[in-house]
Amino acid sequence: MKKYKCPYCLHEFTKEEAIKVNKNGLTLYKCPNDAKDSENRPLCGKTLPLRFFESESKVISLVGGVGVGKTYFFMALKRILERGAINELGVTGNMFFGDEESENYFNQILYQFDSGKIDATKKDAGVEKRALGLEIHIERKGLFRSNRIIYLSFFDNPGEGFNNANYVYEKMNLRQSDAVIFLISPEQLENYDTLTKSNRKGIITSSPIADVLNNVINVIQSGQSQLKRIFGHKIKIPFAFCISKFDNIKESFSINIPDDLLDHDFLANNKFKSKLMQEEENGIITRINEVSNSIEGIVYTKSQNTYLKKRIRSNFSEYRYFGVESIEFEDGEAGLAPKGISLPLIWVLHTIKQL
Repeated sequence: MKKYKCPYCLHEFTKEEAIKVNKNGLTLYKCPNDAKDSENRPLCGKTLPLRFFESESKVISLVGGVGVGKTYFFMALKRILERGAINELGVTGNMFFGDEESENYFNQILYQFDSGKIDATKKDAGVEKRALGLEIHIERKGLFRSNRIIYLSFFDNPGEGFNNANYVYEKMNLRQSDAVIFLISPEQLENYDTLTKSNRKGIITSSPIADVLNNVINVIQSGQSQLKRIFGHKIKIPFAFCISKFDNIKESFSINIPDDLLDHDFLANNKFKSKLMQEEENGIITRINEVSNSIEGIVYTKSQNTYLKKRIRSNFSEYRYFGVESIEFEDGEAGLAPKGISLPLIWVLHTIKQL
């Protein structure tokens, strides 16, 4: 029987095991996870999205140290799925909530973003305690027209926690992930001062990249068999390494990242040329590879960021580099202004065979 992964707690179960509830003539299902936390409160039991059992359920972990902009990234991602250029590829989406408290909490965060009053989220602020759920609709046209629903659970793991290996292992969801978006802040790069021309907006002291990357690698590899670890098998799940706040260093790169809300021509002109032949990597995937190669070459020029380069190349088999921006500053206020965020999402969906 097919098993599904709860988008809130990641508990796996079949449709027959889900709790059926009749409400106002409508049949709803709840997660059957009856486990309790340390304070004897239920870990889940939340109502599942209406079309949950018609879908694919995937988990993408959003990781990175303190101050890299994980929450900003997710909120920008929500915005581009609702009304962004990625809609040109037949990809749309909206947020879903497991309870009213979560819905009110995220609506408050969005209000702060839209009013220019952005505050950094802290370890115990609450955002990390909830799965950030996106219902993504993918429309495929052509000979085999189809509509697919994917439920993506993003977990905005607290940046402070990535400095502690035990915290990553015990309290984060990395071992259950189907893909990872790994945010790297520019100042974590060894050649940051060389790459920076004029802007230093939104830059705060972040965690050392070596600590964060090492802890993430160790936790994921701990889920591999001992034989695979002995023979140095690489991590196979896709990793999108995204340099956030890219506007601070983009003058050093000979690439342009698309405006995710306005640049409809970019994605319209770079569609998948063949959706029946996934191995024929052309269109948008070719463009993504070009962007990744350019970023990789410049970041590692003259043996800079040697630790980062060696650890990534020796431990990951599926990875790409991206430059992303989530917010912009104007007259002392900050607001959502996503750029380049559609590219890692497209690459991840393509790599896990959902797009």
